[in-house]
Amino acid sequence: MLSNSPSPPSSPSGRRATTTTAAPPPSPLKRFRDRVHAGEYLASLPAIAGLCADDADAADAAAAPPPQHPPSPSPSSLSQSPAAAARVSHDVVVLALPRGGLPVAFPIAERLRAPLDLLLVRKLGFPGNEEVAMGALSVGNIQYLSSHARRYGVTDAQIERVVQKESAELKRRNDFYRAGAAPYDVAGKTVVVVDDGVATGATMTAAVMALRTMGPRKIVVASPVGAPDSVADLRNVADDVVVPLQPSFFQAVGQWYTAFPQTEDDEVMALLERAKSLGLLAASQ
Repeated sequence: MLSNSPSPPSSPSGRRATTTTAAPPPSPLKRFRDRVHAGEYLASLPAIAGLCADDADAADAAAAPPPQHPPSPSPSSLSQSPAAAARVSHDVVVLALPRGGLPVAFPIAERLRAPLDLLLVRKLGFPGNEEVAMGALSVGNIQYLSSHARRYGVTDAQIERVVQKESAELKRRNDFYRAGAAPYDVAGKTVVVVDDGVATGATMTAAVMALRTMGPRKIVVASPVGAPDSVADLRNVADDVVVPLQPSFFQAVGQWYTAFPQTEDDEVMALLERAKSLGLLAASQ
């Protein structure tokens, strides 16, 4: 069911989060149709919509309950007038974890009229079982290593080999998706970090740790669905966490979507191009 998330504890910066996640009203929603539907739902929540820089927009968004089944955007709704594009806020930035986080993040950036960019993070998989995360690597060579890695006897040499491999992939992705551009300047801004789901939380934790070194005013983690324990752990590193669906029986992110295909590079590039055409692409600003 959709649950109310408690107020997050102190962040690594030593300050307690100043906002609490507003709970949506009871809803029969049990899973999302696809990533676009999930992003539309997140964008409609007061905890996200209320981040609008425009006070009137924020008040309206906070007063409006989220729909149970927000419609997928029509082609016409994905276009924006030059005047609307000019009102893009630079106080809030939306960063998507590729590749699956981008289709979720796009409706949020549209709703907030906020710059959109990718936050490149790679999972560090256990040697011999790469699908299971022992940690993650993010921009600035920020590494997060789970205590499970040492507990299961992973050596420094094994970790270094995995890091080298994933570092090369990070560079490839940055060159491919962002033409090798430097990370977007988030100093003093509210940053919404978006993924399509939270399983172990290792990748999102690495992303937040990387962002902390860049001096943002506030970090908000947003994901449609997540494992309750992992979501609770994220409250120790982020200022606010918005995860409306936290099923007690959680096995995989994909089980909470009706359609959950792999997000391919072509789709990522198309969304980035669309964001650019709407004046929302952070990397071009």
